[in-house]
Amino acid sequence: MRACEVCTSADNVFIHAQRFEGMENDLLRAYNVVACRRCGFCFATDIPEQDTFDSYYEEMSKYEVAESPYDVAKAERAASLIEQLCPKNAAVLEIGCATGGLLAALRKRGYADLYGIDPSAKCVEAARRYGDVSQATLGAFDGSGFDVVILMGVLEHIRDLTAVCEKLAGFLSGSGVLVVGVPDASRYTNGEDAPFQEFSVEHINFFGPKSLVNLLTKHGFAEIHRVQAVVECNHRTRTPVLYSFFQKAAAPPALEVDADTPSELASYVATCAASDQVLIAKIGRLASTGQSFFVWGAGSHTRRLLSNGKLSQVKIRAFVDSNSKYHGRSLGAVPVVSPTELSYLPNHPIIVSSRAFQKEIVATIRATLTNEAVTLYDL
Repeated sequence: MRACEVCTSADNVFIHAQRFEGMENDLLRAYNVVACRRCGFCFATDIPEQDTFDSYYEEMSKYEVAESPYDVAKAERAASLIEQLCPKNAAVLEIGCATGGLLAALRKRGYADLYGIDPSAKCVEAARRYGDVSQATLGAFDGSGFDVVILMGVLEHIRDLTAVCEKLAGFLSGSGVLVVGVPDASRYTNGEDAPFQEFSVEHINFFGPKSLVNLLTKHGFAEIHRVQAVVECNHRTRTPVLYSFFQKAAAPPALEVDADTPSELASYVATCAASDQVLIAKIGRLASTGQSFFVWGAGSHTRRLLSNGKLSQVKIRAFVDSNSKYHGRSLGAVPVVSPTELSYLPNHPIIVSSRAFQKEIVATIRATLTNEAVTLYDL
């Protein structure tokens, strides 16, 4: 049982059960989303220990791909916010820097003393173009004296928040600034994405502003600036994001109960359930044809639909995914193949099992194959 890492209470309220069809070496196949009854922090329970997460991000990172224009725009937005509060001569450390998009945006703005860490060797190799980057997990990294420490899209992935937050103050100089960016779970219904996509295979903490402040003030920080925005992540895909800036504080304020995020997550679940019925009905019609299909996409979207929807009733001959780390694996005894292998396989229609990348996948199918593309979303 995972206790609340903000207030240590083990008393929580159930919000949602998330389930996924499994693949070999999967990180998660199921978890429950709960809210702490005492402080309101929302998180996933029934999950593995931190070392399992560390190994997964080292071996199965999906952040090694080239950055899209949307990724570049997100990095530019974050760099612009950092530039407003942090001087150009600052020594900057980015934790979880992926391929270095944010480091590149900071370098373009005149920051030169740039460092980064990431668990993926391929990410590190790419990011070294922009700074002094090392392969390491947050838990294993030791460093000090940085003027700015950045965690963009990191804390929502961390199982052992207490252990990690205890280290953060040691990374910073006395007046250093901690910059945290997370999906804003207090406003999920303001986003636009596939049903339940915020409850992904990787996201296990669901922060609102109050719960993020509660966590970090517990570990000796005070919030000095906050920005809430809705960021376009892909075509017609938008995610509410919270950017918070912190400095070390001598006496943390009293905990403020986060009542907003549990209420918002309940609304998000209800909204997603309604959208899901439309999606399930469309898949049911495909299953009723008795026709054979390929399914393009082997990530969270597909795995949830295999577990919870009617996709498992469709005659699927193969799953297709551009992520090479999935190739040679299987979902429910059905193989996962690369897009290039499709040209050697029968000409079955391809169900595009992605909302965020539906436009790009359809364009690829039409440019390189003769298979019919079957979409699940009207975008």
